[in-house]
Amino acid sequence: MKTVIINLLGVEGAGKTTVSKYLQAILPSYFDVVLPISWADALRLEIMLTGDCPTTTLRIVGELMKTPIVKIMSGVRQKLLDLGSLRRAEDPDYWIHAFKFQLESCQSFVKKCKSDIKIAIIVDDTRFMNEQLFLDHRTTYGCEVWDFLLFRNSVDEYLEAGRKYELVEIIGHLRARGELFDIRNPHLTHGNKPGLSAAEDVIKILHEQTNLIKPISHEMH
Repeated sequence: MKTVIINLLGVEGAGKTTVSKYLQAILPSYFDVVLPISWADALRLEIMLTGDCPTTTLRIVGELMKTPIVKIMSGVRQKLLDLGSLRRAEDPDYWIHAFKFQLESCQSFVKKCKSDIKIAIIVDDTRFMNEQLFLDHRTTYGCEVWDFLLFRNSVDEYLEAGRKYELVEIIGHLRARGELFDIRNPHLTHGNKPGLSAAEDVIKILHEQTNLIKPISHEMH
């Protein structure tokens, strides 16, 4: 079994989610299993399982009838961030434990189905150094981890914004190790398909650096 983790780094608005979705569409041509795993998956599950979830859901649906979607999603996102900060204050490795459980569960389940199998896991929300350090110990879990920094115009203009979390520290850490690939992700590429060329660049680098991926095709253009 071979597991590859594609770690997409970048500040808010860098296009990580969009690139992740394109990779989820492209990578099944090269891997048996493609799975997005988020550090925040446990947070979303916790919110779903809370006692007031039905009330929260109804309130959000009601607000959607009269409030712009951007404003609603902004409020929901802030609530997620607040709860995430609370859990992190209680245990800095709270999300790491949950991520590790997901990773090991996926590997265990897939291995039972087929021993000679290739798994691609996409992570697009690494924001803290302890999360990156966990990924650095990839050999413990039989994984290869490839780190990509997504940016719109230049890397430098995003470094200041990256101080909101620990992105600058993560970038410096990975550059010192020589393990970071820069991927420019402009807003408009391939006509109305922003994010596609960045996803293709990720595939190209994986092809050049590993034996897991054949040369990229252009069937999505």
